[in-house]
Formats: sequence, structure tokens, C-alpha cells
Amino acid sequence: MSFRTTQSNTSYRRLIEKATAYDDHLASEQDGPSNANSLDPKLVETIKLLHALFKERSLDDATVSISCDAKDPADGAMPEQIERFAIRGILGSGGFATVYRGFDEVLQRDVAIKALRRNSSPNLPDEQRLREARAVARLSHPNLVPIYEVLDIDGRLYLVAEFCDGPTLASWLRDNADRLSVADSVEIMVRLASAIEHAHGRSLVHRDIKPANIILAMTTNDSKLPFEPRLTDFGLVRDLSQTIDEQTARRLVGTFQYMAPEQFLHSQLDHNEACDQYALGVLFYRLLTGRLPHAEKSGIEMVEAVCTGPPAKLRSVKASVPLDAEAICLRCLELEPDQRYPSVSHLIDDLRRFQQGLEVKARPRGIIERSLTFVGGHPVESALLTLMLIAISSTAVISMSHNRALREQQHVLQVAVSRALDAEALAEESLDGERRQRELALESRAKAKRIAMLSDIKLALASLSRGDAPDAAATVNRIKEYVDSDADNDFAVAMLGNLVGEGTTQWPEGPAPVAEIAPVNSKGQTCIGYVDGTLRMVDDQSGKVVRELVMPEGKNICALAVSENAERIAVGLCDQPGTRSVFAANEVHVFENNDDKPIFTRWGFPTTIESLTFLADPDQLAIGCRYSPVSLISLADQSYKKVFPSHRRHRELHTSVDGSTITFIHEADLFLQFDSATHEVLRELKIQNRAMKLTDMCYNIHRISVSHDQRYVAVTVSYSDGGRVVVADLSAGSPHEFPGSFDPESQHRREVIWSILLDSSSSYADSVVFSKDNSQLFIGSAAGDVICYDMVDILAASQNVPPTEPTCSDRRVIHQGPVNQLAVDSLGRIISGGEDGRVTVLDRSTIDRSIQSVPPAATIVRHGKETIVSGHTDGSVRLSNAFTGHSEIIVSAGKSTVSELCLDPHGRVLVIGRVNGSVDFLDFDSRKIFHRIPHVVDENSTRNSVDFITMNSEGTEVAICVAGFSLLVLELGNNGNQPSVSLVSEHQLTSSVDAAWFSDSQDLVLLGDLVKQWVRSKAISQTVDSGIGGLTAVIKEPVGDSVYSGARDGRIRRHDLAGKVTMTSDRWPRPTLHVGIDSAITALSVDATGRYLVAGNYTGHLSLWDAETLQYLGHIPTHDEQAPIRRIEIAADNQWISYLERHVEDPTSRPKSHRPKLIRLE
Repeated sequence: MSFRTTQSNTSYRRLIEKATAYDDHLASEQDGPSNANSLDPKLVETIKLLHALFKERSLDDATVSISCDAKDPADGAMPEQIERFAIRGILGSGGFATVYRGFDEVLQRDVAIKALRRNSSPNLPDEQRLREARAVARLSHPNLVPIYEVLDIDGRLYLVAEFCDGPTLASWLRDNADRLSVADSVEIMVRLASAIEHAHGRSLVHRDIKPANIILAMTTNDSKLPFEPRLTDFGLVRDLSQTIDEQTARRLVGTFQYMAPEQFLHSQLDHNEACDQYALGVLFYRLLTGRLPHAEKSGIEMVEAVCTGPPAKLRSVKASVPLDAEAICLRCLELEPDQRYPSVSHLIDDLRRFQQGLEVKARPRGIIERSLTFVGGHPVESALLTLMLIAISSTAVISMSHNRALREQQHVLQVAVSRALDAEALAEESLDGERRQRELALESRAKAKRIAMLSDIKLALASLSRGDAPDAAATVNRIKEYVDSDADNDFAVAMLGNLVGEGTTQWPEGPAPVAEIAPVNSKGQTCIGYVDGTLRMVDDQSGKVVRELVMPEGKNICALAVSENAERIAVGLCDQPGTRSVFAANEVHVFENNDDKPIFTRWGFPTTIESLTFLADPDQLAIGCRYSPVSLISLADQSYKKVFPSHRRHRELHTSVDGSTITFIHEADLFLQFDSATHEVLRELKIQNRAMKLTDMCYNIHRISVSHDQRYVAVTVSYSDGGRVVVADLSAGSPHEFPGSFDPESQHRREVIWSILLDSSSSYADSVVFSKDNSQLFIGSAAGDVICYDMVDILAASQNVPPTEPTCSDRRVIHQGPVNQLAVDSLGRIISGGEDGRVTVLDRSTIDRSIQSVPPAATIVRHGKETIVSGHTDGSVRLSNAFTGHSEIIVSAGKSTVSELCLDPHGRVLVIGRVNGSVDFLDFDSRKIFHRIPHVVDENSTRNSVDFITMNSEGTEVAICVAGFSLLVLELGNNGNQPSVSLVSEHQLTSSVDAAWFSDSQDLVLLGDLVKQWVRSKAISQTVDSGIGGLTAVIKEPVGDSVYSGARDGRIRRHDLAGKVTMTSDRWPRPTLHVGIDSAITALSVDATGRYLVAGNYTGHLSLWDAETLQYLGHIPTHDEQAPIRRIEIAADNQWISYLERHVEDPTSRPKSHRPKLIRLE
């Protein structure tokens, strides 16, 4: 017996949405793990399916059934015994089950045992867990594999079934395809169809019929076949007598090459007996021709071919296929289920008629063909009939010979006219059919592209969330390849293209891995040494190579130093692997200014030169050789002396800014700081296990960095189970003591501030450096990450009792391999050099998106393509250019805080609502307020603010709500060349209103406790729908008739213009947030094309949604997620997103406004 394990379904809305299987995989993503071993299993399954679809992998035996439930790894080694069954081997293994070959020690027979994973079913109800077993238990047929019993051991299910010793039909066909006759193929189909008929009679639909699920039990007592085909694996069975929920109904199940069109296009509610009949047709096609119906297609093209057109006729593939067999097969493969056989029993009847040589119902024969068939079966009767016909024909010919010519001419003319008319009608019908097929194909192609693009957008946003910019960039480039020129105009693709390169610049890629980086700050340059012996000088400002030196052939650069006056460069060299030399391989060369020849060379160092550093005197050079004492060379008199004994590799010699001290690693857990003039030890710093929360682990200090103010030192520590970076305070403690010791009684640390644990994805730190202003610590990991910690966070974490791990402020994957070197250039930026030969500049200052020319604002609204209008707490209103930063005050301060802004579609009139309930109307051309509605203070109410302002699409009417219950409708017009305002109506509402818009009939739709339509002609309100609790944001799409709303429940709703809810999204998928608060949507905006929504929430996160399906696409990284998003605006040409945060420092205090932020998309 052969079991194939399948995983449960995930819901998808349409054809390729189902195939991508990715619309919910980020539902539980935060920043995302960067270790492949900890990837969410649903993401792994999704990637497998996408690979199958888009990389043109074989889909022949790929069973589709993807779950959004997390899955744990396999349970371990093969058991020796399962109750009374002895385990004798593994027959197969999959994602959710393993199939063992067992022996029933009581009944003395072989069995097949399908062991489901422990975590694949315990939480499901028995109806779902035992679905396959209960379905097979209802069946009894010689061509089906029965299940003997079901075992439930500690929550794990075991299905014990008959063991069939034989190959699958799939493997047999690979070896014996040419040996299969038409008669054998038909007999196989009769027996399998009989088994399926038996299952259909019990309301069961198999839904996964394919050669891999058919076992050939070898037999010698069958005169027709050498084996008995037996169908197995009812894992995807559907019981037609049972109902299924909506989520389950939308899942995609089956094997792509054997799935019927309705399995792609419709929900499981439409999966009936016709699906199995289609799969039998695909199997019959393969048996007769040796190939699948759409074998020339793959991926999306295959799915499109299955759903839009018939397969190639069998005789065009293999001419020897009988016409009747071809007709039976193609009848099963009809696109519409009602065009196939009414049932499988009718299919069996036609197959048996074919075996008996009778006329099949799939292809009624003409009179001539029936006559020839009769003649072949009745030769004597046919001969007599032929003689009679000859006699009658001769008599008729003689009697009609005189007028035959006239009749023939008349007949020819009638036939010609009839054929011409038929040909014309047929041509017109064929042309219409081709047009419809082309339109359908183009529509399907466009949908497939859109769905594929949305899936890749999800992948790119997920990569950005975990800091993997290279992976996100690769995904964006892939989108541009298959979306062609449309990608350049797509809002989401443009946004991603901007975010992937934010804050980083690539310098020219090197010829080999980066060995050393040495800043030359006085010249504004950086010196980079590559392992292959190439030395480059790069201009910090332009990133261009200004000088390049190549070391002697066969030499690798292993160390590099630049003197403080930038006049000298020292290079440590060693032999390349495989090079043989008579002299000692290790040497130092010193170059001066722009001279390509060294002014000093010394050979014969006993071990590899790991590090070099100049002292304050450029004639003094310190050298650290592997496992040798630190030594000093005087370039003036070429004297050489060993200064301090040591037994480490000396990967780093760190000289202070004034050159007075040198810090280096002395022992595995000890580093020293000594006076470069007197050679006396100034400080010993020992790192102890307790300070790193380590117990009995082997560890070594690896790299070292001292802050520019000489206060802090950071060392990378590698040990048997991972890596840490330990930060110590050099200003505390006294010389010669071990200030890194840790007193668990008092929780007091003398020197060690805290140790940063690197996660398993980073493995260990390869490099470390402090920023120029000493406020940040950067770590380069073996996995290619550059991780940033703010020193204030490190200090704060160290003050907790017990101390906690500090949170990194930035993390991004920059290199495809270890980060070999980190340095700070003359502009204060971080330079990283990797094993991949790339040099990347990280400038975190460019990530600040605040529009610096604009002070903290209370609300914003876009004005045209380049400008933003902002309202402030001091009552002023400003107009600012989003690109140049130029800002001007258009309404002076001194009035009440601005609460709402609304700009008419023509950009001429700005309506300003204030906290005290007053409303100003500003003429943009003259920058003057031409109308004002004074505020009316209700002494009995604490709420007098203008809640919302909305205009109709023509900009001729405006509705204003004050204090939630007062509604004003005003008309905007012109009095000569000046705009004017007149009151249309004023109403006191009976229920609270949070938002409103104008419908097509210019009536008002009010959203609040209830959804109401205010009928202006009758001055009454009509309830349209139930209200939406916690409504926070409403936006109308610019190119359509839809309105979107966001609420505190974390969901987005689509309304028609009458206010009725037509679609509701799933909850904002951020499971780690506090339910009901952090996931609450506080702001909403739609792009200029109406295809995407951008939402903001209470914790300052931005997210991207597909407007058509309301699918959550992913988190938009903003680097400042800390305060509620107050407002989001998108430029009219999609060139930027502006958002405004409001920070609550204390729940009892008033919210503090922030500067508007900007994400550029150009």
C-alpha cells in the first residue's frame, strides 16, 4: 500500500490566488526570523508551491493542500513496535505523515501503517482527524485498498491498512509505457471507474486520482491483466452528505495536472463526482498516449490551458489511438461538468461497449460507418444485400438516365449556395469564438500577473521587515521582469524600490573578499585591502576609486594601517595558499604619499601578520603576529623589538586617537591596554562567564573596538554555542583589577555594562565598531547582518534588575556572507566590507523621514503633487513642499488648535476646522480667509471640536460635523472672482456621527452608531446598515464608487456609495500586539489608482493592503514605530506617502504632535 501525506488547505479567493498559497502566510509575522531553521512552516510550504508554479517544475504528482497552521519537525527515528505491529521499514514519508511497513504479530500478516505527525491533528475534531479512515471504512471493493483499523496512541493517529506488494502505476508507466496496449488501458479504466462508482454511491468524492495513488497488485490468475489496479489515499476525500464551512470551501485541493477546471475556478461546494470523472479522463489520456493532456504547458500556462481550452486530440499525439477511445477520453475532459458523462456508471457502460466493439455514446457513428461495421460482422447477409442493391440501382439508373444531367446541375448549384452560406456562418462563429477566447486568455493572464505580483510584494515586504534588503531587491527586480513597464507605474513596486536601498550606498565591488578597511579621515578617503593583494583608496564623498595598488604576485593582504597624518600606509602580506617560497612568507610594506614603491620592507616574521597600527609618531608601527608577542618597529632607524608577550591571534591592535595607548587581546578571556611609550600595562579587562550569562562554556575574545572618546570598549566573544558582544566601561574601576567580575548578590557590575546575545541566524560577530559620536554600536555578523544598537538602550538594559537584552535599533542583511570589517569614514558613516567582496556605506541619518521645515503638526492634507498642508496646535496652517522642504505660513498662529483640514478638488478653497468648533474658509489664491463660522461653546459638553469635514466630488458642497451631533451643509460658489459660502441646511442629529460622504444623488451618508442616509429633499434620515463600533478613518477612492473605513477592531471595510458594507477584511495580522488596542486602525489612505490601501495603527506601524480583495500584503518599515498614526496622505501622482504621528507620553497628558514624515517613491 502507498500513502501520500497531504496538508490541510489554506483559503484563496480565485484561480492563481489559490496557487500562490501565500495570502495569509505573514499573518503571524513580526520582524521575522532570519534563520532558515526557524522559518514559519507555512512560508516554507508556500515557497514550494510558488516554485512549482513559476519555475516550471513538474506538477505531475504534486498534491496541493496548504495549511496556515504551524507544523513542527518530524517526530524522530522509526519505532520498533506500534502496539502489536512490528515495524520492518519505512515505505514513504511526507510533511504530515510517515508510512511504515509493519507485521501483525497476532494475525501473522503484513500491513501498511500510516503514522500522522503528532501536531498535525490533536486539536482538530474527530470528524476531521478521522475523515480518511471513516471514508475508506464505508467502502468495500476489490480495486480499493481497505483500512483494517485506526490506532490513537497519545494523541497520534495510526491508520493500519492492507499491504500491497507492488509498484505504483506511475512508476510502472515510466518503465513500461510502450508495453501497454489499448485493450489493457481500457481494462484498467473499467476497474478503476468501477471503484470510483462504488465510492460515489456512498457520497464520497476522491479528488486525487493519479498514477501515484494507484498500486498494481501483481496477480497470476487474471486472464486480462497481469496485475490488479487498486486505488488508495483518500486524504482529500469529500463527503457530499456533509456540509463544510466557508473557509474550508475556499481551499484549493488536488494535483494540478489531474484537477478539473472547477477545482481551480470554484469553491469546494462545486467539487462533485464530475471532478473524479475528469481525473479519470486525464489518466485515460496518459495511458493511451503516454503523456498528459497539457504536457507542453507548465506553471501558470498549464493552469490557464486547463481552465480555458480543450487538450490536444489523442490521435494528433498518437495516431494509433482508436476514434471511439479518443471520444470517450475527450468526453471526460470537457470543460463544463454537465458536458461530461452524467455519472461514472455511464462512463463504465461506454468503456464496456468499446470492449465489445459496439457503438459508443461518446461518438455516434454515421450510416456509412455503421454499414461497414455490420458488413464486417455479417459477411453472408451483406453479400445478399449488396446484390439486391446493385439490381435496384441498375434499374433506377436506366429509368432516370434521360434527365440526370439536369438534376445534377441543379443539385450542384444548391449545394454550392448552401455550403457558401454555411461557410460564412461558420467563419463568423469561429471569429467570435476566437475573440472570446483571446479576451478570456488576456483577462486570465492579467489576473495571474496581478496575483503573482501581490505574492511577490508580500515576500519583499517580509524581507524588509526582517532587514534583508538584498532579498527584497531581488524580489522587486523579479516583479519588474514579468510585469514589464506596468511595474514602473505601480504604487507598491515604486515604494518597495525606494525602501530596499534606503540608507545604503554600494561602492565598486572588489575582486576578492575584503581583508581590511582603514579610514583616512584627514583626506576624506578610505583605504580598502582585498585578500588577493589589491589595495584601493576610495573617495568618501563620491565613492570613486582614486588610487589602486597591486601587491607582489602570490601575496595576500592580511593587515592594513594608515598613519594619523595620512602620509603612510602599512600593509601586512602573506603567501597565497599553495604558494611556495624560499624565504619567510610574512612581510610588511610601508608606502608613502602617492609613491607606488614601498619606502620600508621587512621580511621574515615567524607567523601571519594579523594586525598593524601606527602610533601618534608615524615612524612607530605596532605589529601583531599570530600567537607571537606584540612588537614595535621604528621606521626611522628600522629597529625592531618585542614589547609585550601574548599568545593570541591579534586580529586587532587598537590605538587611541592620540596614540598614547594600545589595546589588544592577551588571553582567551583577557585583553590589555598598555602605554605605547613606557610599555606599561594600564588596564587588564577580564570577561567572566557570569557576566555573559554563560556556564562552563569554552569561549574566546575575537575582535575588539574602543569608542572614540576612549570610554567604552566592545569585544566580540565566540563560544561553543554561539556569540556575544560584551560592552565594558573603561572609565570605571582601577588598573590591574578585574572589573568585569559580577556580584550576583548585589546585582552590581563594575565594568561590564552588558553582553548582547546574537541570535542563531547571526551565529557570531565577525566585526564591531562604535559610531563617530559614540552613540551607537555596530556589529557585523557571520551571516551578513549589520546590526545597530543605541548606547542609551544598552545602558538602560544594564540598569534593569535582572539585566535584560537591549533591543537593536536597526538590522539589515547587507552581505552574502560574513562581514569581515567595519569602519567609520570621514563623514561619520559606517563602512562594511564582506566576504563577498562588496563594500557598503550605511548612513542611518538619511532614514529620518521628518520634514524638518515643518514644526509638529496636529493634522495634514495633501495639496497637488508636491505640497502638503499642515494644521498646528498653535492654530497656524502651513504649506510645505514635500521635496524641497520649503515651508510658508498661510494662516498665522493665535487661534484654536486645528483639528481638521479639507481641500476642495480644484485646490482653491481650504476648509479649516478647529478644536473650539469654529470653521475658517481660506482662498488659496489670495491666502485670505473669506468666511468664518464662529464657535458656539456648549457649557454642558466637554466636546465642541470639529469632528470631520467632507466635500462632494465637484467641490460645490461641504458637510461639517461639530461635537458629533451638529451637522452643517454649505454650498461653495463664486461671487464674481471671489469664492463664497452659503448655508444650505443645519441639523441636530439623534445619534453620534464619526464620518460622512456625499452619495451619487448628493445625499449624505452618515457613519456612526448607525449607517444612515440623509435624504436632503425630504430632510429625513434612513437607516442603511448597522453601525461600526470604534470607527477611526474613512477614505473614498479617487477613481471609483467605493469608500473604505478603518476601525479599532483592526479591520478595513468597503462600502458602496449608499453606505452598505460590501466586504470586510481579516483583522490586521499582528498577533504580538495587545488585542483591541495596538492593532486598532487609526488612519487610512488609498493610492491614486485605487489599487492599494495604506493603513496606520495605534503603535505607529504602516501596512499595505490590496484594495480589490482587502488582503493584508505586509508591514511597511518606518524605523520610528512608536506613536499612533494620526493621518496618512498619498500624493496625487503616487510620488510620496506622508504620515503624521501623535505621541502620548503619559495616558493622563495631552497627545504630543510630531513632524509630518515622508516616504518618497520617485
